[in-house]
Amino acid sequence: MRKHGKILTTDLNSTSKEKVLAFVRDSLARGYKFWIATPNPEIILQAEKDFELHKALENSDMAIPDGVGIAFAARLLGLGEMKIIKGREMFLEIVRLASDKGWKVFLLGGGAGVAKTAGLNLRKSFKKVRIAFNEGPRLNAAGEPVSQTEVGLEKKAIAEINEFAPQILFVALGAPKQEKWVMRNLKRLKIGGAMVVGGTLDYLAGKSPLPPKGLEKGFEWLWRLVTQPARAPRILRATIVFPWRVFLYKLKSG
Repeated sequence: MRKHGKILTTDLNSTSKEKVLAFVRDSLARGYKFWIATPNPEIILQAEKDFELHKALENSDMAIPDGVGIAFAARLLGLGEMKIIKGREMFLEIVRLASDKGWKVFLLGGGAGVAKTAGLNLRKSFKKVRIAFNEGPRLNAAGEPVSQTEVGLEKKAIAEINEFAPQILFVALGAPKQEKWVMRNLKRLKIGGAMVVGGTLDYLAGKSPLPPKGLEKGFEWLWRLVTQPARAPRILRATIVFPWRVFLYKLKSG
């Protein structure tokens, strides 16, 4: 699918949830294996210097912007209003569609027990969707297993995915590892399509608290800073370094 605008070095799709769902339905109907990225300001910033991450994002079929900072950047760069879709919200919309259609869904990643708990919780709300899960291997920055033991766990996970043959594979192995992992393994996965979902499974499993409604638009970063102080360096990159980098890019590009 054609990208609609570039922020720094990353091409993005400004689209709606409805159009994403239509793309998923159409791709599955015609047997086209797709994958969807969900870049936020931090990922876009990292993709400037990380060639493999940049390559992965460019090879995605859709790169859905996730984060209000991207909307600000788009306006500053003269791209107009870019539609922002939270990855966890798009995830739930696709799961709802899967339940309506009786599709199979596989959850990969999230750490010890997270995918299983998230899957069991999803089953309570979406009765018809068939869900399988695997916590996956630990990966290095290149999106590869960190040891021979993890190589074995990766092979086991891929074997389980291929045996289950889901219409949708959700990958929660952490950015930028998950993007690189999908790009490296997509051809050997027997799936309809994949979407990277970052920390979404943590929310579904109750590992991370969801932000209050009043903070969801524009101030979710503040909620994360209070509830997950270990993320402070990442939050600062997204809220301070990213806008400054976009501003400098605007000055240089005229």
